[in-house]
Amino acid sequence: MRLRRITERDHPIHKYLLDKEVFSNAIIKELLTDLNISFKTDYQRMRNYIAKYFFENFPNAPLTALVNYMNGEKFEIPDLNANSKDNSSENI
Repeated sequence: MRLRRITERDHPIHKYLLDKEVFSNAIIKELLTDLNISFKTDYQRMRNYIAKYFFENFPNAPLTALVNYMNGEKFEIPDLNANSKDNSSENI
């Protein structure tokens, strides 16, 4: 297993996302909508997608970025679809 994968799997962001006082199911759904992540039916899978989003977009401090976001700090949410279009046009 690659080091990055091990680090992401054992990262404290997963434990934080399991805190039901902070992340009720309604908040998880709202967060998915805010981050432009498609809905899934399994809440654990939703939490994993949220963690993955913060790992990809804030690799230096994913948990800090999530905590700051939950505390009301606004940041520009990257449009993941725009990136894929840019990359595909570069490959032509």
